[in-house]
Amino acid sequence: MRPDAVVSTAVIVTLLAVIALSWRGLQNPDPYEPLVVRELGSAWDSTTIRAPLPIASANAAPARKEALGATLLFEFDRAGLEPSEAAKLDKLVETLRLQGARQLQTVGHADRIGSAAYNLRLSERRADAVKAYLVERQVDAAMVQTRARGETEPMSGDACIDMGAESARNDALVECLHLDRRVEVRAIGETP
Repeated sequence: MRPDAVVSTAVIVTLLAVIALSWRGLQNPDPYEPLVVRELGSAWDSTTIRAPLPIASANAAPARKEALGATLLFEFDRAGLEPSEAAKLDKLVETLRLQGARQLQTVGHADRIGSAAYNLRLSERRADAVKAYLVERQVDAAMVQTRARGETEPMSGDACIDMGAESARNDALVECLHLDRRVEVRAIGETP
């Protein structure tokens, strides 16, 4: 065998061994337990070898926090939170506690049934209700901004066009517009 072929073969065998060990390492549930321990069982003293935890370098960028947010839906002409929607806020508050405080914004929306002025006030009441709920859960009131958009940013799009009278008595239209009756909660920045 030629010397360069021996070197190539050795490199390939080494790479295959590294890949195999890496693959087995991914399957290892305990990152401190050497792979040999599983092979040798109790014959190996697993306390003698411990791999150190990876330490972030001082120059490494801080871990990016995930985007936080929730969309809460409301009943027709109501500003009170439904229990299932409140559960979404509870989860959001728990995530805030784990990740650290952030500035939040609650943006209220309404469907197109009713006057624009009424729907603007309704969307404001919805945003305020969400803020009040967050404050009850120990979120600092100064950390929560509220906005009202009324009926100006519908989610229903063209799906609810030509459905008959624009009236609260039109059950099909009221149901179709359910995505428009919402409050969007989102993190808008880090706190100092």
